[in-house]
Amino acid sequence: MVSLLICIFWCLIATSLISKGNYSIACISRSRILVEENKEDVECNWSDEEFIHLDRFLRLYSLKLKEQKVFYFAPYGWVSLLGGDTSEMGQIIHKMKLELDI
Repeated sequence: MVSLLICIFWCLIATSLISKGNYSIACISRSRILVEENKEDVECNWSDEEFIHLDRFLRLYSLKLKEQKVFYFAPYGWVSLLGGDTSEMGQIIHKMKLELDI
């Protein structure tokens, strides 16, 4: 019963994020991050990032850039509860977080 309530809670959060328009498209490489906001591209370096986090239950990344709002975007691969994001994008994010101590 508790797990069903938690599942419903997370579904409501995901639905509210998508309905408010906070859901974005992101392209990530080793040198830069490109996020689409209101049909315009926001380009920045990894040094401009405050945090990036993968929510394994919602299967959404949250990305906070300096002097910007929080962006939410989906990974481009399979996300498991134990292994996380195993796609190429997930590997780039993991490597950059280790290199920059984010």
